[in-house]
Amino acid sequence: MQSLSCQNNLSSSSDNITSQVYSCIREGHYANAIEILDSKLSHVPNSRPVLSLLAYCCYNNQEYARAAEFYEELVALCPDQEDYQVYYVQSLVMSGAHRDASRVAAVALSRTKSPQHTQRLLCAQSQMELGLLSASNKTLSKCADDDPATIIAMAAVDYTEGKYTSALEKYKIAKQMTGDVPMILYYIALCRCRLRDFDGALEGVCDLIEVVGETRLEDLSDAELKESFVVEALNLKAVILKETRDHTAFRETLSRLHDVSSFDSLDSISIHNEILSSADNDLIGSMQRLSQLLAESSYPPEALSNLMLLCIKHGEDAMAIETFETHNQAAKELLSPDLFSYIESAVLSISRPDDAFEVLNNRIADMAPKLKTAKRKLDDAKAASSASTATRPSTTYIRPNTTARILATSLQESKQEFDTLLRSFIPNLMLQVKLFWDQKDYSKAQELLVEHSEYCLSDNDWNMNLAHTLFAQQNDKLEESIPYYEHVVNRWSDSGELLKAPAVALANLCVSYIMAGQNESAKTIIKAVESEEDQREALDDNATPTHHTCLVNLVIGTLYCEKGNYEFGISRICKSLEPFDKNLCADTWFYCKKCLLALASKMSKLMVAMDHDVLHDIVDFLRHVELHGTNVIVAGIVEDKHADGEPVKIAQEARQLKNLFRKLRQ
Repeated sequence: MQSLSCQNNLSSSSDNITSQVYSCIREGHYANAIEILDSKLSHVPNSRPVLSLLAYCCYNNQEYARAAEFYEELVALCPDQEDYQVYYVQSLVMSGAHRDASRVAAVALSRTKSPQHTQRLLCAQSQMELGLLSASNKTLSKCADDDPATIIAMAAVDYTEGKYTSALEKYKIAKQMTGDVPMILYYIALCRCRLRDFDGALEGVCDLIEVVGETRLEDLSDAELKESFVVEALNLKAVILKETRDHTAFRETLSRLHDVSSFDSLDSISIHNEILSSADNDLIGSMQRLSQLLAESSYPPEALSNLMLLCIKHGEDAMAIETFETHNQAAKELLSPDLFSYIESAVLSISRPDDAFEVLNNRIADMAPKLKTAKRKLDDAKAASSASTATRPSTTYIRPNTTARILATSLQESKQEFDTLLRSFIPNLMLQVKLFWDQKDYSKAQELLVEHSEYCLSDNDWNMNLAHTLFAQQNDKLEESIPYYEHVVNRWSDSGELLKAPAVALANLCVSYIMAGQNESAKTIIKAVESEEDQREALDDNATPTHHTCLVNLVIGTLYCEKGNYEFGISRICKSLEPFDKNLCADTWFYCKKCLLALASKMSKLMVAMDHDVLHDIVDFLRHVELHGTNVIVAGIVEDKHADGEPVKIAQEARQLKNLFRKLRQ
């Protein structure tokens, strides 16, 4: 907050105007004060008091660019007034003009015999925003190292460099010096989130909200809300809950965000997170809204990356290419180099898969040795830490010594380095595997995954994709897929949160159990899923329905159909959608109609003969689907549409299938 200490009355003959202006400032009505002062400035264009008050009001009204213009005039009028120089740089920083801020700060520092501490801090901040991290550190080294502002600035540079452990320690030191300042509490939580310490990050968010006061959040003014970091904290909480697949708590957090800040005043990050919350139920609409958000003058980088990733994940090739070409320059500037390279390769794989394979092959060959080195370093750090712990007597307490702290820090930093490299490596590996998958060359896909098992064994995505690759090869490979699916499922079953496990992993694991003769294991999973779904509905009537049990039965039914046992397979599929009001959706209907169309095709070619009663049950089943699918759009990012542009509904497809099976029954 800038000071009014150097402000003077507008003039001795304008006491009424002065009173009005200061009254507006006291009440926080800066826009009204600016209107009065603008009128006054037209009569006295070089008035220092008017310019000073205008600059102050514009800054507090978040009109930072205009505030910078007024402070620039004040610096020209009063070159020896160092406060104006500081406020000028501060306004440039807040307006995002970091290059100008760095230039002005450097000039001010060179001209001043005893530069203000704040000037140096602002100069360092501008340098950091420009990516001049070494210069920023050099400037900060000249600042008072026992000042919390210096420590916070040094932590910010560490965070920008990706040194989250070091940044966290500095923010903790600043917290000890200043107490529970919301901004510091938020950045501590943010660092913990970056370090994948989600429990610690969520605890930090709760601490911040407790400091601000849970009961008074809705009563905060816009200025107080900004200083409280509550909006940022709730957005961080939402990101963590989505990452940990706690969808109910994720939606509750976004609802809380709406309570704190009205939708009209939501910042772009909050709007972005609100859009993502609806992606599971309205993927098409969410992608359209993300695209609209990119048309705004200012949007979070995550909006661009998430739109691209959604396009890639759901096979919307045309939209992926168009978005990448339209926003290519912005993507280079806003996204991390690793993420940009991945998206660029994914888009390339759509049009030129051979070129994409070569690019990915070179990238993986470059990343793999670094990952191996990081893995060995992590293993050595774990061994050293274990050896240190083992040498301590268990019956006496010994104060942790410097060596123990160094080992603990080394282990934490090694783990962070390895995890960061692995998170960058896995998407590129999976993209290369997908190129084999698209060619149905599952054995090559398997070979590629196994080649990197040394450092990927603990990764969920690696286990899931290796399991899928084995599952796709069927026969004896089904049993081989079991331990990899179990790795994915056990992560959630061990904590009693089986519904957070991917439904396809549960379904394929059950199928593999059945084909391996482990029917009891399959029944145990199905019963556990049914039990958790029932408990969830009993505890929360408004909970979004899950389709885990339905999808498990659909996949099992599909397997029997593929094996030629259509009678049992189709009956299982039909039963899986009951009750229809809960289980009928675009995803479940996709699997269902796929099997029904395959059956109809074989019946029309006289390759399969079905009992008349079974056909009657199918027609009756499709009648119920038609009844409940009136308002449900069929699956697909680019929707199937009628000639009039209206999207196709499940009811319409069910009616066509019903009529088809009636003809086949005759």
